[in-house]
Amino acid sequence: MHGGLLDAAIAATVLNYPRMTAAEEEEEVVVCSLSKVQDKVLSLVPTFSAVLSLWGSSNIVCMILSAKKKSPYRRIVLGLSCCDLLNSFVSPWQPLLVPSAASHRIWAIGNDAACSALGFFNQFAFSSAWCSGSLSPYFLLAVRHGVPHRVFAGKHECPLHFMSISFPLVTAIAGAAMGAYNEMDVGSRCWITDFPAGCSDFEEGKEKCLSGLLAWMFGGIPTVISVLIIVSSNLLVHFHVRSSIRQSQGHLERSVNMSGSQRREQNREQRKKIRAVAAQAFCCCFGFFLSFAPSFALRIVEFFECGSEKEADLFPLLFLDKLLFPLQGFFNAFVYARPAFLRAQKEFPLESRAWALRRALHGDRTQVA
Repeated sequence: MHGGLLDAAIAATVLNYPRMTAAEEEEEVVVCSLSKVQDKVLSLVPTFSAVLSLWGSSNIVCMILSAKKKSPYRRIVLGLSCCDLLNSFVSPWQPLLVPSAASHRIWAIGNDAACSALGFFNQFAFSSAWCSGSLSPYFLLAVRHGVPHRVFAGKHECPLHFMSISFPLVTAIAGAAMGAYNEMDVGSRCWITDFPAGCSDFEEGKEKCLSGLLAWMFGGIPTVISVLIIVSSNLLVHFHVRSSIRQSQGHLERSVNMSGSQRREQNREQRKKIRAVAAQAFCCCFGFFLSFAPSFALRIVEFFECGSEKEADLFPLLFLDKLLFPLQGFFNAFVYARPAFLRAQKEFPLESRAWALRRALHGDRTQVA
């Protein structure tokens, strides 16, 4: 008898429970279009990249701290490398510490508190973009305007360091305090989304989402500003160097104390300087763009309402994001060591490129066998 009453109660509950429409049922079923293999690949790739970046950033820190000569350039690169070290350490944990109760990631073991912590570090990771942007004004002031290191250190260095750290840190704390960090719809990462909680841009009776506006204020616009500063500063430096060398070539051609062969040799040396400055500027920009471009593209895609049901279509872009975003420290190590690498190749032409790279990274500790 009790069994019959219980069955009747359950049947009444089921009949009276509001049924989902076909669209709602489809939305409920479609959670993530990634296969298990793709999800595992995206979870493992950041670990490989982070190890390489940790190696690169650690080498830069050791080279700068062991160098006898200090300069604003090296201190800015030191700050950039410290930020990259933190970012490289956090990146492998992104797919694991997303909330396991709500996430569809195959290896998710985290909770809301862990996701909020990841969001904090992801926001603070924008300090790398700010530090990269600080290098370009340094080159511009030093090369184009001839500002000495002492003057730059006294007037400009502290404000650049302060802005590079303070804005990412303050916004990271603000985002955590507001509860703005949740798992992103695209890519296994916790950052600004679904804020306020349960918001919607389309459903009536729900509060409008502020996630997009907040994401642009905290990350998008500062990154765009950094890109513009990097590009414009490097272009100005390159044009200034090219103009200066052309003027010098004109003086050489008008010189009556030099033979034709001497003028040609001087012109060849000056052209080498132009190419060296342009190549170094290009390497600095290229490493930054290569690291941040896929992640920035993903955030734009997500902003235009591309959800997790489209992740399979975005797998190539997701793979590039997971591979390249943690690699900035690895790229920076080669950019920072490039001048020393070229000098080692010139001074020791019989040695291999691998030896020249070790010499550039470790200095006089690497001796000729």
